Amino acid sequence: EFFVSALPIKHPWIPSPKTPMKEMALKAFQHFKQIAYESSYRHISDNELNPILEKYQELMTECDLPMDVHFTHGHLSGFDVKYDSTNNHFIFMANLYWSWRPEYYELAFPLWVDLMHIRDKNLTLKIFVSRVNEWVGMYDEEVLGKNFWYILLQQTTTTIMLDLGASEWAENEFEEKQTLLEVWKEFFNWLIEHKLTA
Repeated sequence: EFFVSALPIKHPWIPSPKTPMKEMALKAFQHFKQIAYESSYRHISDNELNPILEKYQELMTECDLPMDVHFTHGHLSGFDVKYDSTNNHFIFMANLYWSWRPEYYELAFPLWVDLMHIRDKNLTLKIFVSRVNEWVGMYDEEVLGKNFWYILLQQTTTTIMLDLGASEWAENEFEEKQTLLEVWKEFFNWLIEHKLTA
């Protein structure tokens, strides 16, 4: 109900971009790549990271899917939305990150947030993919189409490169985060094999 009644925004206050979404995604990727390389935290070697980044750029460059955009929130999770039952409406607690995004971005982001909160030293790709499929099962995968999986590919690459690959880890979460990073790397390959080139 939330996504039907609240997002995407029906009357945006910023004009739609003239730049194609694919070009915007690749530009954002370069920005995040620079942040990752300037970070003093490194949990993945360049030898392991570079082939992932090259594959991502190759796939995004070759992607010929039309990427429709709509005005939505780019960083909204369940922690940021409150429901006012008295007035029967939703309240956004996070008011940054409004922008034009690929269609279904607001469905992929809460999934990413959920996956990033996994703290399990025994996490496997099978468990991880099962969790992804539970989320996708709430939507209609045929309606989401391949664009949804390209959004996840973008988030996966940024996670490997920056969110986990070049961020500070709490000492008491080091083992869990290392496991999570390894599974994200496996998921990158799974996405390509099962959702983007299948």
